[in-house]
Amino acid sequence: MSSLKLALGTAQFGLDYGVANQRGKLRHSEVRNILDLARHHDVRVLDTAPAYGDSEKILGRLVVSDFQVISKLPPLPEHITNIDGWVFDTVTTTLNDLKLPNLHALLFHRPLDIASPSGEKLVSAVTRLKEQGLIRSVGLSIYSPTDLEMTTPYLEPDIVQAPLNIFDRRLITSGWLSALANRGIEVHARSVFMQGLLLMAPNKRPRYFDQWSQLLSRYDAWLQERQISAVEASIGYINGLQDINQIVVGVDSAAHLQQITTALTVGPVDPPISLAIEDEQLVNPSRWNL
Repeated sequence: MSSLKLALGTAQFGLDYGVANQRGKLRHSEVRNILDLARHHDVRVLDTAPAYGDSEKILGRLVVSDFQVISKLPPLPEHITNIDGWVFDTVTTTLNDLKLPNLHALLFHRPLDIASPSGEKLVSAVTRLKEQGLIRSVGLSIYSPTDLEMTTPYLEPDIVQAPLNIFDRRLITSGWLSALANRGIEVHARSVFMQGLLLMAPNKRPRYFDQWSQLLSRYDAWLQERQISAVEASIGYINGLQDINQIVVGVDSAAHLQQITTALTVGPVDPPISLAIEDEQLVNPSRWNL
């Protein structure tokens, strides 16, 4: 399948991000190399956010006008009364930092804001930006399928970005993946490596994960039995799901991106159901106590 299905996550460009990240925030030269390799492989979607440190400013300095850039609307601060003005200022700041005339998509970084008392004004403000041509699509960056139950009555998104990986299959088991596809909504899978946890050697994993040692041992044994790398398994699983439109991957080097694009040539991978788990303390990295 074409590597066009890949979208490049940029949190590592502006932050020291990821449980397996040994390099910290990436140097500009490495970011440039990653972007050049992305172009070479026809990976043309970038996923960023104001929350990712100075990622948007770095992308703007490196010129990304040949990419489709997706950014996020931050959580609505409590003190804001002029919601229209705040949304407009936030998005124009992002566009100025990126040095772009418009965004491919704007996702709500805290989707439950839509279900709040300010939700109607938020949706109206973002819809206005779409009408003005500052954004092409509107979407949700969700953390669990329950976010969709709470928000889709108030907004029919163009795009939903959701965690999905060998351990976390809630988007599938809840029925939401097929439901979104049936409604013509694009689905972008993120956290496909669980911030790198799925790629770590057993002796490198933080002690926090010892409580899931049986699950991790089954995972390690399955990889060995299949004689497949962790990158090939993680990418092969998501790439084999026909209802996924984009696979958002974060990388810490150009070599890592090359490894991922190579993994796309591996056929579909079907991990055993015994590796699926719904424990929020594991599948939601924001709950990790490292």
